[in-house]
Amino acid sequence: MKITKFPQSNFLIEKGKTRIVIDPGYLTFEKFKVEDFGNLDAILVSHRHWDHIDREPAKIWQHQGISIFGNSDVTQVLGEVGTKVNEIGVNQEFDIGEIKIKTVAIPHCKLLFCRKCGKQLLANELIPKIKKCKLHPEVELVKVDGPSN
Repeated sequence: MKITKFPQSNFLIEKGKTRIVIDPGYLTFEKFKVEDFGNLDAILVSHRHWDHIDREPAKIWQHQGISIFGNSDVTQVLGEVGTKVNEIGVNQEFDIGEIKIKTVAIPHCKLLFCRKCGKQLLANELIPKIKKCKLHPEVELVKVDGPSN
């Protein structure tokens, strides 16, 4: 098996003659084109965030007859632009050519909220290294699981 890393969360997985692209988000296409990936068997998208899927390349791949797989959120987002997605659920196992796939449910990330103002804090709104709200540094932050994949 060969794994090639592209920008952000994007990987090309190759085993034998099977080639799958995982999470080809918009950051990938700042440096690469659809053609740079060559002949593919499938696209696998973990979740709906733009750094994991770019609508335009997905439409091109579908037009080329390449199957796209994703969860219900991915199905909804790509469906808005007429791209068909093979919907997959949690703990589902399936094969794409010579590669076995098994999906798992994990929280996407920990989100931080200020207890005082209730605002979700982004990296640029935190005091570096100590992770405190810039407006209320005396208050402990609340950690909440982000959206599921």
